[in-house]
Amino acid sequence: MKATRSLLAVPATNAKMVEKALASEDAVAPDSKAGAREMVYAASIKLARNTLDLA
Repeated sequence: MKATRSLLAVPATNAKMVEKALASEDAVAPDSKAGAREMVYAASIKLARNTLDLA
């Protein structure tokens, strides 16, 4: 079975919504939270460097 990915879009002009979206751990299995946090961190670094591929 192919894994399904989801994308959460929030307006970057609303800091509170961005923070809440980045802290959305309820949808992550407890044993996957550490890896999910690392992926969010890596994506935020790429976004800050303008190298995040959203395609």
